[in-house]
Parts: sequence; structure tokens; C-alpha cells
Amino acid sequence: MPSITARLTEAVRGRPAGKHRNTPAPVKALPGSAATQRQGYAYGIPQGGLDENQIGIGTATGTDRQTLMQELYEAYLTCPWAWASVQAIARTITAGGLITDWDGDDGDGDKEVPDKPADVVALEALLDFVNPSQNIRQLLRNFIADLLVFGDAYLEVVWIGSRPVALYNQDSPTTTPVADEHGNVTGFVQVNDYGQKVPFDPRDIIHVSLDSARPGVLGVSPMQAARLPVTTWLMAAATGKEAFKKGLPPNIHADFPAATAKEEISRWRDQYFTKNIGAKNLGAPITTKGNATVKELQTGKIADVKTGKDQARDEILSIFGVPPAEAGVIESGNLGGGTGDSQHRTFEVNTCGPIAELVAEALTFHLAVVAFGISDWLLKFGEVDYRDSQVVEEIRDMRLRNGAWTLNKYRAEIGEPPVEGGDDAVLVDRQNLVLWTDLKAMSAATVASKGQTPPTPNEPGDPDLQDDPDAPGSAQQVQAKLPAGQKPAKGKTPAKTPAKPGKKVPAEHLARYRARLAEALRLMPRITEDTTTPDVAQQVHDQLSASFPADAIAWVLDADWSGPHPVPVDDVDTSDQDTWAASHDGNRIAKARKKLRKRKADGGHLKPLILVRTPGADKDMIADGHHRYLAAVAEGEPTVWAYVGRVDADKGDWDQMHSSQMKGNA
Repeated sequence: MPSITARLTEAVRGRPAGKHRNTPAPVKALPGSAATQRQGYAYGIPQGGLDENQIGIGTATGTDRQTLMQELYEAYLTCPWAWASVQAIARTITAGGLITDWDGDDGDGDKEVPDKPADVVALEALLDFVNPSQNIRQLLRNFIADLLVFGDAYLEVVWIGSRPVALYNQDSPTTTPVADEHGNVTGFVQVNDYGQKVPFDPRDIIHVSLDSARPGVLGVSPMQAARLPVTTWLMAAATGKEAFKKGLPPNIHADFPAATAKEEISRWRDQYFTKNIGAKNLGAPITTKGNATVKELQTGKIADVKTGKDQARDEILSIFGVPPAEAGVIESGNLGGGTGDSQHRTFEVNTCGPIAELVAEALTFHLAVVAFGISDWLLKFGEVDYRDSQVVEEIRDMRLRNGAWTLNKYRAEIGEPPVEGGDDAVLVDRQNLVLWTDLKAMSAATVASKGQTPPTPNEPGDPDLQDDPDAPGSAQQVQAKLPAGQKPAKGKTPAKTPAKPGKKVPAEHLARYRARLAEALRLMPRITEDTTTPDVAQQVHDQLSASFPADAIAWVLDADWSGPHPVPVDDVDTSDQDTWAASHDGNRIAKARKKLRKRKADGGHLKPLILVRTPGADKDMIADGHHRYLAAVAEGEPTVWAYVGRVDADKGDWDQMHSSQMKGNA
């Protein structure tokens, strides 16, 4: 059966071309059916479809969804057991990171893992550095936490052409799928608490929902299911807090004589609260006069409060599927709960496993299949070995003794160098140690000890026991590898020392990020529509004509132009930056930075830079736009918006053009 990624890739390739590679294709009619799309309606979607204005109804509640999400978030922050459960699940799933794994085997295990194709290496580069402020573990911990608290989680994918170059967490409570009444998602929209609105195409968002009994576009979180025990725990905690704050006073009944004035009783109550209530008044006696009596009705019920909190805690952990030990609860006895190892195994399989698979499959489809067109490779969460070290060593020793591992395999596992003869598997039978290659000889010796005389191993005339001259490690092969005239030591063969791969030293994260941006830009001409048009040169000329005389920009019409498009800042020549007038004009750079931030917030760009690439050069020189370039670098932008012109000479009018700029223009 084809692998999951292969089937997904084939499905994507079979879709008709659209605005994006992952544009949903029309649903094909089944044989004998006139229907071309789903006829049923999705739960939770009002008439007219779902958008930021129609999401007042949640999947499992009639309250305003925005209010519900805020309540869940505040309860998550306030209740430590909800926090501990979410963190335990998120950290356990992501502890091994996100890795690529070959999925091209047919299940027989007889195929070797091939070398990683270029697209897989590019995908791993994205995972190595997802954005300038987070790594993949932080990103996915937040993603899984959103799933567990809100029931839905979103990742924003930043593209250059058809290559994803960055991933960011997208706020779940303020993000809404845009869908028709049948649940077909056509996009996403975010409206934050400040009224800022951003629409997203389907390929810009990776959306994952948790399971729901009435499935729709949105999911139901365990945090939502745990609202009752969480509320109970919070109320019990508040009760205990007030009891401790008041010093755990007993509940008393004060009986005053019938002739006692009402004002006297009120004064006594005020004195009681002042002199007997509160931690600083612990032990203060209660005094009365005039034959008044005070009786204790019952002592403080702090033990009952604690029991109530523990009951609510257990319900919260049960809903999240987290064993007490995983949340930091140490139980005595633990009847019926199993050992710590069995609880952790159950936690991994029943709680973490399904969520990890849900997230990994979504990332595989959106990133591996759709974005990079990868087949036979998938994304999965790496496994972390939580077993006791003694158990691990016992398993290693068992594998060595039964011949499943060689000694050098064992030594490589524990980080020790190989030894001579360590590549020969052995069988340890009680007190006997036998090489697997000598089992035939041992069998012959055993038969001989029973009174029979089999042929001596390796003697002439017994071809089954002779060395194969072409077999690796045979005497002939060993001798062939030795220098002329040298013989191997008796009973020994040269050690088969595996070659050690070179140690890879990673570069700085930001440099790798920019390198990936540059690679995506370099591939743009073959993966995106051609942005070069015959009148680009005229566009550049028109832009410069407002600032430069005609004779200074005449060369523009003879150059080969493309753009405007993003250009990595590292692709711009700054070797003479100290001589730029812009380098000493802080006021204009500050204004350009402010303008850049405003344009970026509006989804636009500053006026394009004019860059020139000369023959044989590996970087572009700035013909116009020095202030805008320095502003972009100061803002930490990885790219600048620019026209790029290719010229056929190393020197030309473009070198001196900027000195002829008319005053008052930039």
C-alpha cells in the first residue's frame, strides 16, 4: 500500500491549478450520484456561513465565543492543575523535537533509507529555524497548548513565492475560519481586541481542531470540558484562602441576656472581628460580661476544603488524561494506579500519542506535501527514552549476548570507540562464548563428542566448511588488504572500524534564516510567475525621473530589469557603507524607519530601492535608496523591496548617478 505522504502528494498533484498549490479542488461526483458537493450542514455554523461576525455560537455552547475563549484562558492561568496538565502534555509531545522520517518502505523492512532529497533538506532547514524569536519546540508547545485550552490551534505560514520561509503562532481566540454553511473553509480572518483585521488565504494558515461529539469547523478542548471541576477547585481555593486569612476561627454562637441593647450586641460583634479574627489574633480569648455565653458550633472545616480541592483536582487530571505523577502529585499506596513506568507509558500512548499524530499529520500535509512537494517522507515527533538506566543496560546486554548486537554496536550506543574484533557477533550460552561464524564448527565438535567423527572444519575436501575466498573477512580478503609481505596476526583479522561521519558545526541561526530566504528568492523565477514585464525599465525610469536629470538616468532603459520584489539584505553590497551620505543622516533614517513600520502595518512597502548587478558580481550595488536600505536593516527586516537591473559592464553611469540627485528629492 502506498505511504500516507505518497497518497497525499498524489491527491495534491491531481488538483486543478489555482491561485495557490493547495487551493481546494471541486468535489467530484460519485458514480451514479448527481451531487457535486456536500449537502449536509455543519454544526455550529449559522445561516449564511461562518466569519468573524457570525461566530457568536460556539461548537458546544450558546455563549459568545469570544467571551468563552477569554474565560477558558483565565481559568487556565488561575487553576494550577489545568496549567500542569497542559504543560505536561505539550512538553512530553515536543521533548524529542520535530523530525523527518522516511515513509517509503512497504512494511517488510528490507529497503534501505535513501539519502535525503534536496526538498527534505530544505524542509529541515525551515524546522531548524522557524522564525527569529522561536525554535520549533517553543512554537509547537504553544500550538499544542492552544489545542488543549481552546480546542483549535493555528500556525501562520510566511511564504516567498511557493516556498515557506517562516512559521508563527496565530492567536486562536481572535482567529476565525471563513466557511460556508456546509463547513467548506475558504480562508481565515483575525480580528484582535483592538479591532485590527487581517484576512488569510487557506495556504497561509495551518488549522488543527480537537475532536467533538458534534463535529464542525471548530473543536472542543479538555479545558472546556473541565470548566465545572475547575470552577469547583477555584471556589474551594478561594474558601480556603479566606479561612487562612482569618486565622481559621471556629464557628461560634454568642447568647446575650434578653435585656442587652441592640447597640451593645453590634459593638460586641465589631470587637470580636477586630480582636479575634485574623492570623495576628490567633489564640486571643473571647470575653463576655453580663451573663452572656459563647459556644463553639464547629471547628474550621479546612480539612473538608482540602478534600474538595483534591477531588476537583483528580477530576481535572482525569479529563485531561494526565496521571497524578505527571502533574507532580505524589500519591501514597496508589491502589489500582499501576507503577510509575506503566502510568507514564499509558500517558504517552493514550493522551500524548493521539494529539501528536493529529499535529504531525497536519504539518506533514501542509509543509511536506503541499509546500515542498515531498513524497515518501513525513514529519513526526522524536521519541525520548524515559526508561530507567539499569533497564536500558540490561536490554543492551541481552542483545549482545544473543548476537542481535555486536560489541562495536554496543560501544557505539554508549559513545565508546570500536575495538578490534568487535564487529563479530557472538552467542553467550551460559558460560560458553561462541562466534556466530564458528557455530558450524561447534556443532561438529558436539557431534564428535557423541562418538561420531565429522570432518575437521576448514580441511580440504569439505567445501561446506572452507572459507569463501570472496567473502568479507575471509583469509584471502584479509591478506589482500595487507601490505606486501605482511601476514595477519594468528587468529586475528584487522578490525572493521566504521568510518566516523564528520562533525557538523551549525552556523548562527539568523544567518541560516537569511540563507534560506536567499535560496527561496533564488528559486522564485522557476516556481512563481514571471514578474518581469517589458515596461519594468520604464517604471524604474519614471520613478527616478522625479529625482534625477534625464541624462543621469538614460542608462536605465538599456538595463535588464526585474521586480519590484523582495531582495535579502545580505545580497546588497555594503563594502563602502561608510562613504554613503545616508550613513551620517540619522534624522532621515529615523523618518524612513517610522514610515516603514506604518507601511508594513498596512501590508505595503516603501518606494522600491534601485539595485544594479554588474557582470561577475555576487551582490547588488545601491543606485538609489540608501536611506531606505539602512532603515530596513535597523528594523531587522531580512529583505528590502527593490528593482534589480542587470548591466553588461562593471562601470557605468549608475556609479555616479546618485551624486546628481536634485535637492529636496529622495
